[in-house]
Parts: sequence; C-alpha cells; structure tokens
Amino acid sequence: MGYTEGQKECIETFGVPMAVAAGAGTGKTFTITRRIANAFATGQVTDIDQVLTITFTNKAASELKDRIKGVLRANGLVEQALKVDGAWISTIHGMCSRILKEHALELGIDPCATMPSEEVADDLLDQSIEAVMRSGVDGADPAALT
Repeated sequence: MGYTEGQKECIETFGVPMAVAAGAGTGKTFTITRRIANAFATGQVTDIDQVLTITFTNKAASELKDRIKGVLRANGLVEQALKVDGAWISTIHGMCSRILKEHALELGIDPCATMPSEEVADDLLDQSIEAVMRSGVDGADPAALT
C-alpha cells in the first residue's frame, strides 16, 4: 500500500516521540496502527507495554485498541494482542488517572479516589469561575474570567 510522505515518516521513524495531527478521516488511526505494527516488525518494540499512544476521546482510544489488536493478530502476535486492553493507549485523562492510581500512596492520595468525568470536571470548572466572579476578588476582572 502506498503511504503519504507524512504517513511514511510516522510509520518508519523511531527513537523520537511522534505527534500525528490531521483532520477527520485522513488516516490517523491507520497510520498509528501501522507505526505500531512496524515497531514490532523491526524489533523497535517487543511488548505492547512499551507503546504510549494518547488520543483525545474515549471513542478514538477504543478504535485504536481494536485496530491494534487486529493488526497484531494478523501479524501472529496474538499474546501481544491480548494485552492491548491494558496497554498505554488512552486519552490524556485516562493516562493521568492511571498514573495517579498506580502511584497513589507515593503521592499521598487515596488509592480509591476516582477522577471526575469530563462533564463533571467542566461543571466544576464553571462553578469555580462563577464563585470567583461572585466573590469580588480584589483585582479580578469578571470579563476576563468568562
């Protein structure tokens, strides 16, 4: 299959972090999936736990996991495909939540604490902004807080 120059660079470049940014339907998931398959094929990666893939939505993370499982199975890496659900393939919120949970005691936080959903977090942010605006904090410009 032919790749665009950008896709080819992403698929074949290792040793540096790679950001894949493009519009909807342009092949981001395909490119990332091929990058991971190529990393295994070339020996750059020997375990899915060596891969960190961050995306913006839970839906995109789920799609990535499904496609990565498929390509790993197709390449005979069934054991690795079985590990994908526990791999570092998630949203930034999911990654941060996982890190906090795994290191809760070291960080002095309750290991049973849960992260609010994005909707709840947005509501809390809105409530905080409103509270600051109502409090009349010295020097606060209410117009700047909206």
